[in-house]
Amino acid sequence: MPRICLSVAFLFFTFAYTATRALANEATWRPYIEFGGRADSIRQLGQGNLFVPLLQDHDSLLFADLRGLWTDADATEGNWGLAYREILSNEWIAGAYLFYDLRHTERSNVFHQGAAGIELLSEVWGFRFNGYIPDQGVKAAPALNKAILQAGSIVVRPGLE
Repeated sequence: MPRICLSVAFLFFTFAYTATRALANEATWRPYIEFGGRADSIRQLGQGNLFVPLLQDHDSLLFADLRGLWTDADATEGNWGLAYREILSNEWIAGAYLFYDLRHTERSNVFHQGAAGIELLSEVWGFRFNGYIPDQGVKAAPALNKAILQAGSIVVRPGLE
């Protein structure tokens, strides 16, 4: 866990330094940070997003996108990615991206996956092709175990997520 914290801190300070340089150069795209939340009688959650331009010119942008989600049920999710977008014409933007996703469920399971995609965007249309590479399959979630009556027999189904 300390290595993860140090890695996240290093990435944050690297992005903060890059963001400061982008602001100093009066760049077209600027870094921003967003926070939000929701609370109702069923669930409470909070989320954050950090967008940091890394390299840019008038028609192209390489950026980092860091996102996090926290719930009252001890579930957390993080998505860290790099993306590139380029304006092809007055109407179209093409892009590609790579992401790493980490999810800790309320049942104490941890899932990792990589994601890659390409996109073609306009003001009216958005075409995206995504692929995901999970590092493992399903995991046991005993709280989801079920016993049901099926065709006169008791069937026990293990809880999985």
